[in-house]
Amino acid sequence: HPASAATPAGDHGQDKELEDWSPGAVDREIARNRAVLERVEKTDPKTLTPDARADRERLLSWVRLTLADLEILKSPRTRPDRYVELLGSAVWSLASRQFAPAASRFASVVERLKQYPKFLKQARLDFDNPAEIHTRKALELLPATADYLEKGIPSAAVQQGVEKRALEHVKKEAQTAAAALRDFGKWMEASLLPRSKGNPLPEEKAYRQIFHDALGTEMTPEQVLEAAEQELSHAPVEPPAPPQSLDAFQVLTAFRQQERDARQFVEQKRIALIPMPDRLQFDPAPPFSPLKQTWLDPAGPFEPDLAFLLYVPNRPVAPLTREGVKAQLVRHGHPGGYLQRDAWN
Repeated sequence: HPASAATPAGDHGQDKELEDWSPGAVDREIARNRAVLERVEKTDPKTLTPDARADRERLLSWVRLTLADLEILKSPRTRPDRYVELLGSAVWSLASRQFAPAASRFASVVERLKQYPKFLKQARLDFDNPAEIHTRKALELLPATADYLEKGIPSAAVQQGVEKRALEHVKKEAQTAAAALRDFGKWMEASLLPRSKGNPLPEEKAYRQIFHDALGTEMTPEQVLEAAEQELSHAPVEPPAPPQSLDAFQVLTAFRQQERDARQFVEQKRIALIPMPDRLQFDPAPPFSPLKQTWLDPAGPFEPDLAFLLYVPNRPVAPLTREGVKAQLVRHGHPGGYLQRDAWN
């Protein structure tokens, strides 16, 4: 796992580290993934149990997607929005996932924050003709991310009882990191945006492989499109009247009711287990998140007893209705979802 992904997975050996997206580090990561790919491909699926064959396919897809991201899409050189997202999520997981005493977690927050200025300095050297849409997305996410670093992190430390001396270290590094990020934003607007002329789309052959690995389907994009068009052709000609939108309290109440209904259904049908009620929490989404829909953050595979968090965005893409609440919960909890999420099993 990369450092920031290892933390929410429950692997805390890298909690004080941050990703290295410099060219040399990216080359080493490509070589490591190619070695894993070659080793797994040599494993004969016929000698494996059905569960092991499924694990083999998931691992192959994951490694191919990682290589596509690094070699074809070249995200460390073309996705400034990924840098901004990373700097928010890398400390969010330490501050929000209470897997250890606050003093220990926020000590790791301080160590990660110390690396932000160097990380952003290296980023300026790495970018090579990103697409305009990605640079603009980075600029859109940056203010909320910087505010979270400067204000949200110290506030969380206070709420969780971090002692005064340690709190001063948190505040100092949070302010320094936020200032470095805002300065990075000024550089992007003045220097990177005018030369952001890249194509955000991969070549067709690469896209088809990414499509296959990301969705886990043998269908081609054309077949998926045709199936969707056929399904939509049976939709009512006249759209129904728009349902009533819900306020924040009604959203959480509706989620809890739908979650109870969904649990009762899967237990009656003996489909799968879903998180116990005392482990499913409904929280506001991170203020810097680019996602406009609710999403589930399950407990990591190494810490299955932690809570499952269902994040509700502060400004969803559209008003959330009771029908929308049900659709979101089904999207996260339908049987196919369990086949794709090891942490749910």
